[in-house]
Amino acid sequence: MAWLNGWGSSHTDSAAQSLTIPAGCSSYRLSFFLHIDTDETENVVYDRFTVSVDGQTLETLSNVDANTGYAEKSYDLSRFAGQTVTLQFLGTEDQSLQTSYVVDDVTLRVS
Repeated sequence: MAWLNGWGSSHTDSAAQSLTIPAGCSSYRLSFFLHIDTDETENVVYDRFTVSVDGQTLETLSNVDANTGYAEKSYDLSRFAGQTVTLQFLGTEDQSLQTSYVVDDVTLRVS
């Protein structure tokens, strides 16, 4: 589990992991569960959470995507087959009102 941000002030947090993705498989799925909690009240993007592999953004979420529980996120990583890559979660907060990004159960499934 990783908890990024939640400071309520201008702040950047990140978590990264190297992954070796084998070649020759028919399916490559990265998945994890994400909980976004925020004190922001406007429907305006102030804080961001980015998922990237080797610097290529898979998705960017924000405080407007806050949820009461965990949401499963899933991405096709077939374009990285046969490579060793870096998975990164990056959270950024502006100067006021906290937004927390909690990541759990990160899994790479290949078959």
